[in-house]
Formats: sequence, structure tokens, C-alpha cells
Amino acid sequence: MRERTALYRLYDAADELLYVGITTDTAVRWQAHSTTKWWPQVARKAVQWYATRAEAAAAEIAAIKTERPAHNRAHADYHPPLGTSVRDLRARFADVINDAAAYDTITYVTSRGRRIAAVVSVADAEAIQGYHESRD
Repeated sequence: MRERTALYRLYDAADELLYVGITTDTAVRWQAHSTTKWWPQVARKAVQWYATRAEAAAAEIAAIKTERPAHNRAHADYHPPLGTSVRDLRARFADVINDAAAYDTITYVTSRGRRIAAVVSVADAEAIQGYHESRD
């Protein structure tokens, strides 16, 4: 599916890169970010639009790896977070589902600091189910 997608960068007052992300709706995504501890540091937002989600996702990965934003964990060279809180998942559910389907990502869902579920692609879910059925 071709859907115009934004690659955005969030900077603090010293112009240090805080976060890089992609979304089809910046207002909704920034609302989701507003619940993070680092959001009050955001002083500047830069947005670049791409014709497709795939193009934006490739640019996002490259930006995270080369620019090393302070608060990104996905695609970063450092340890990933425990997961995504239920609250954050609700705010960006469409993005998580699209990423699982298109890029075969796994998003762990957390509640009270514990992993409680995972969002995976259908292929991964079917593979897991097939594995368990073969063991029965």
C-alpha cells in the first residue's frame, strides 16, 4: 500500500537530536510522545515526507543508526527497552501493526514493567503455532 509517510526528528533547545520516527499522522504521534519523560525537552520538530511507508522506514533506520538520537531504541545499536506500554500501544496501534506486517518486527507489550504480550506478523504467529502443534 502506498501511503504518504513522514520521517520526523525531534530536537531539544541545544539542537541535540532526541528522537527519530515515522508516522502518517504527526499530530497523533506527537500526542503519543507527549506522555514520555523526555517530551518536555522537545524544542524543535523537523518533518520530511516520503511517498511510501517503506521509503520512510528505510530513511528512519539509516537516521537512527547514523545520527544516534538520545531516546530511540528500535534500530539502535544499544539495548532495546523492555517493550511498549499498553498506553503507548493504544496511541500508535496502526504504526505497530503496519511495522509487524511490513517489516516483520516484534513489539512487546508491557504492563507494570512486565512483558504481557507481543505483536507479531501473521507469518511469525503461524510459525509459532506450527511449532507448538508439532510438539503435541
